[in-house]
Amino acid sequence: MSPFRVTRRFVLSTFVFILGIWLFYTMVMSVDHQREEVIEVQEDQAVVVQGLQQNGSVVAALTAPEISVDPSSAIVTLRLLVAERNALAVQKLNALAATKTFRYVIVVQIHDRVTYIRALLESLAATRNIADALVILSLDVISEEIESLVKSFGSSLQTVQIYFPYSIELYPNEFPGASKQDCPERVGKPEATKRKCTSHDHPDSYGNYRTPGLSQVKHHWWWKFYFVFTQLSLARTNIPVLFAEDDHYVMPDALYMLDELYKLRETACSPRCHVVSVAHHKVKLADGKESYKKYFAGQWVGSRDNIGIVFDYDQFKTINTCANTFCEIDDYNWDWSLHFLITRCLKKEYNMLVPMAPRVLHIGDCGGIHHKSTCNPEKYVKQAQQQVLELTDSLFPEKLSRTSQALLKPRDAKVNGGWGDPRDHNLCRNISSTFFQATVNPVP
Repeated sequence: MSPFRVTRRFVLSTFVFILGIWLFYTMVMSVDHQREEVIEVQEDQAVVVQGLQQNGSVVAALTAPEISVDPSSAIVTLRLLVAERNALAVQKLNALAATKTFRYVIVVQIHDRVTYIRALLESLAATRNIADALVILSLDVISEEIESLVKSFGSSLQTVQIYFPYSIELYPNEFPGASKQDCPERVGKPEATKRKCTSHDHPDSYGNYRTPGLSQVKHHWWWKFYFVFTQLSLARTNIPVLFAEDDHYVMPDALYMLDELYKLRETACSPRCHVVSVAHHKVKLADGKESYKKYFAGQWVGSRDNIGIVFDYDQFKTINTCANTFCEIDDYNWDWSLHFLITRCLKKEYNMLVPMAPRVLHIGDCGGIHHKSTCNPEKYVKQAQQQVLELTDSLFPEKLSRTSQALLKPRDAKVNGGWGDPRDHNLCRNISSTFFQATVNPVP
């Protein structure tokens, strides 16, 4: 018998055989690993939801992610992160309220305009009595840059961050974000019907279809409004809750003016003034130093008075009785939706108190829903800072007097559209109806 010889063909065949076995093993292990990741994500989801349920069913229902995409995807991971952070925020908010006495709550709706956010935080830090305020930042994006910025103010501001759980970032390819099946905004109903795109039978009052970016702002405002008054025990003590946005700049005497106006609520209106605001958009009325010593009492009107507005728990409960009007009125603006809620459902005028010279400035013409084609955010920030310097002697008036001057007659109210899609109505109603459980069984 001839001795066995290792030929090149034998070596090659052996190599191919071993390689095939290795590839098969790798493929099997990869599939098993992916299956383990899916199970792990699903288990994590269950743990998060269980933890949320321990903090109140309302938080679980409104922050737990819906697994409508691959459970191992990054989107689901973000949704789980938001759910967990909101659960922890509830714990932190109520722990703070139990250990420290706060006189104000300030709630800020934040998107992604870092220049404005920095200016807002700087202005808050320079506000008298800010140490007595609990500042809640409600974000619709997860941003390390914003989180780092907020942390840098940790020594001067007591902040807690919450996250809107139905943001476009968390639902980029499906409702409440945009999907391929959605009708283009201005496609027109005949063409939409022909295409059979989603909600083609439900354009708004002007024949247009939903724009996710506009819808998100109203949903976010409504969500945080309910979140604060149902999840924060402090907010249910009728403490004043000041609502602001990331492109606002707060004057140093804003909280001082809030205190002064609250003292006047019982006497300045008959009956008692429903709403207090520390600002308005008619900035031209602040035409001299004397205007900083005056206040106005009169009707609260939609977008004219949506800045620096203050609500308390009694007002929240009243608004909650007409939640469906807010959710169904064809208007993508939260402020006008509130206006229609008051006039069409509550069917009465809401009297308000507001200083003639606003103590919160709107400086955001860049990057918002009404974005200008050319703008410079740093320019508007510097203008606000300069205005504060020039008005140093006019702030903190010792005595306020009522002005007979009106805040200009508001336009006839008509809906602005952008809110015809039944999906928006349903999500909005779900937010308010689910949160209403917390008014019956609130988080302690």
